[in-house]
Amino acid sequence: MSGSMVQKTYFAPAERASKEEIKEAWHKVLDAGLVSSVLDAMPQPAMILNSQRQIIAVNRHMVKELGFSSHEEALGNRPGELFGCYEAKEAPNGCGTGKNCRYCGLLKTVLTATKADTEVGGECSVRLASGKAMEYHVLAALKKIDDLSVVFIGLRDLSAEKRRKILERTFFHDILNTAGGIKGFMTLIESENPTDANKEFRESIAALSNVLVDEIHSYRQLAQAEDDSLVLHKTTISIRRFIENLRILYKGHQVAKGKTIRIAVFDDRRLHTDLSLLRRVLANMLKNGLEATPEGESVVLDVCNGADFVEFSVANPGVMSPEIQAQIFHRSFSTKGQDRGLGTYSMKLLGERYLGGLVTFESRPEIGTVFRFRLHGETANQSEEETLVPVVEEKQDEQEKLSRIRVLLADDDRFSRTVNAIMLKDMVGSVHEAENGRDVLKCLQPGMFDIVLLDVHMPVMDGLETARAIRKMDGLKDLPVLAITAGTLEEDRIACLEAGMNDFIDKPVDPDDLRRSLIQWAIDKTF
Repeated sequence: MSGSMVQKTYFAPAERASKEEIKEAWHKVLDAGLVSSVLDAMPQPAMILNSQRQIIAVNRHMVKELGFSSHEEALGNRPGELFGCYEAKEAPNGCGTGKNCRYCGLLKTVLTATKADTEVGGECSVRLASGKAMEYHVLAALKKIDDLSVVFIGLRDLSAEKRRKILERTFFHDILNTAGGIKGFMTLIESENPTDANKEFRESIAALSNVLVDEIHSYRQLAQAEDDSLVLHKTTISIRRFIENLRILYKGHQVAKGKTIRIAVFDDRRLHTDLSLLRRVLANMLKNGLEATPEGESVVLDVCNGADFVEFSVANPGVMSPEIQAQIFHRSFSTKGQDRGLGTYSMKLLGERYLGGLVTFESRPEIGTVFRFRLHGETANQSEEETLVPVVEEKQDEQEKLSRIRVLLADDDRFSRTVNAIMLKDMVGSVHEAENGRDVLKCLQPGMFDIVLLDVHMPVMDGLETARAIRKMDGLKDLPVLAITAGTLEEDRIACLEAGMNDFIDKPVDPDDLRRSLIQWAIDKTF
């Protein structure tokens, strides 16, 4: 090993093997045939490190990705030096020795692998000196080549995937704010001007805004389902109310023009499931059925109850060709034309993988086309008044108590904040508005407010930072703090709870959800 003095480092050992030792290790790897038979056979960039974390071999994918003319150019470097990592350039003795190197995912994976008997995985974000960033999934394993201990490293580029996820989150958050604002204002206009001369136009805009919000939720759920990040939120529903609600929701949809949605006669039951996903599966069946139905004809919604199952069906008079039937559940296939529609694919994905049911169909001249969704599980005869979402029963004095509640509402989106503030002013005693977390902290004093509603994504200081700061303030440990968020990933909810928030209200805010949350967190805590 070159050098006899201990070299400066803030984290991992700085000492390196000499050029001769690197060359000797390189030849051992070549003689063992590991480059041609193992490394080059890997479909992603890969390398082998010695015990000093220096590169003694790379595969052809790594050479190509980094723009080298040969394998030898990489030898002796550490991974961060090879990539041009900013931290490695600033460290006293290169990759692994800097102040921030202890947080490097690749380095932590390598160090863990040197002490493990199995493969170790992790993620790494490399900040380049150019200002760009690369993100990798890292797989590391300790191996022996004769008397030489080495670590095999495989890398999978996550940069495009990470960028897509960030863009998706930003897109869904921002567009839900806008669509939710439109929907909220239309609801307010409807309630204040029920006999206006433009009633028909207002009703059309209100219906379109509902459809827009529903479509946004649909695509967000599909993206989460494919990323394995979708989380179920189960509740007990009345099947009859669910089916009727679905009919009302889609009778004004563009595809229903000139067509009738009929509900067959069936016995009502209660079902414990995820309402949002169930609605998504049946809505796709209904929309597909309406699209295949000529004007003047009907689509029929029906329910068959068994001892331990419920089977929903949507029937239309159209008949699909054998070619379409063979591809109906493929992701890349659509009856609407190239690059359009994911409805039938999402039925299978959400209905079977997440809800645990079975999605099937029949299509032949004597019956038309019938899509069925069977859910197994405990059901019960409907014997009591029940709504789609459980409602906290309001006692006679709850409205009077609500009228004394003081709310602090923070949201940087002006339209969302305005709509939510108007809804709140119809329920509570006072509402104070803020544009960001810093403004919240400026006006927040013990005893001044009974509940705080925070948008999670705000400039200057976001909802998570604000919640953490509130929990550190004297006298505010028990103040209810609720997140208002367009993000429904479990990791988002966990982050809110870890920051000190008590609960969540999804965007766009539903007045009934808002009232229930105020009753649960403000009235119960205050009175």
